[in-house]
Amino acid sequence: MKLETDVARASQRRIAFSDEIQQVDIVVCEQVRGLRSRTYTRGRFSAQRENGVHHFQFRVTEFLDRP
Repeated sequence: MKLETDVARASQRRIAFSDEIQQVDIVVCEQVRGLRSRTYTRGRFSAQRENGVHHFQFRVTEFLDRP
């Protein structure tokens, strides 16, 4: 019983910490507008870094468009 309580508390602390980090990330992202990059062209996906995400979304769209 004590172990379950300890595990639950640890889990709650991890969730709270993750939420705190996400809130900070949101603030940082909202403050860094207008940055320019010489190596990355703005678009939906970075072809070099996000090809897996693009492929996954393409396959989902392909599946959903089936009759």
